[in-house]
Amino acid sequence: MGFTLFEMSDSKRESLIDAHEFYFQQATRRLLAQFDNFEELADSTVNEWVKTKFPNLYPGSNIPESICIQIDDVAIEYYCLMRDMRDQTALSVAASMFHQFEKDLREWLVAQVSHWHQNAKIKQKIWNVNFDKLVGLLEHTGLDVREESYFKKLDACRLVVNTYKHGNGDSFEQLKNNFPEYIEDPLADFGPRLEWDRDYLEHSNVKVSLPDLTEFSESIIAFWRQVPENVTDKDVTTFPEWFKTALKN
Repeated sequence: MGFTLFEMSDSKRESLIDAHEFYFQQATRRLLAQFDNFEELADSTVNEWVKTKFPNLYPGSNIPESICIQIDDVAIEYYCLMRDMRDQTALSVAASMFHQFEKDLREWLVAQVSHWHQNAKIKQKIWNVNFDKLVGLLEHTGLDVREESYFKKLDACRLVVNTYKHGNGDSFEQLKNNFPEYIEDPLADFGPRLEWDRDYLEHSNVKVSLPDLTEFSESIIAFWRQVPENVTDKDVTTFPEWFKTALKN
């Protein structure tokens, strides 16, 4: 039967999925749901501001034009702030989901390798390599992650989260080229833009909606469902170079 290198028991698989589902459900219910009517929240905030700033201003009274302009400016400001808070909260939920998923994956890999190779170097390497190299390790065990239907959304989630964390870096360029649907074009109302005319786009234009987050969540669950129950030494013909080097060291 071969020696088991990696094992995903049913209890471990369900534990990982249950923890992820609990977080996503609570995050959408307790964090994102409060912004369902953010326009009303903004209006309510403006009303409170008006009561504090102009306590003697009564509904139906004649309001000076200067005060009307001031109230309009504050209303626009609060509306934008509330919208930005909603967008930032959605991005933070995506980041928390993916970061926890990545930590769970690294912890599982370290635990499995520890059963047959007691070396601090290999454990440290698993924690330090980028996500792409982890995917390469999984592919050497027979799990063709990049060929799975869920991987596109999982990869998009990774790039969105890295852009949210690092700003205008390599991840943002990859996101712009591969998943432009997550980038809101502030000039879209002025007509379609040419490919070479996207330099004005910034990391701040990255947006995710609840349906996007749901797809990201489903891709994480699909990944855990796809991890084989057992991978033996007979299933692995070789390891990636970074892993083999760490084993030798």
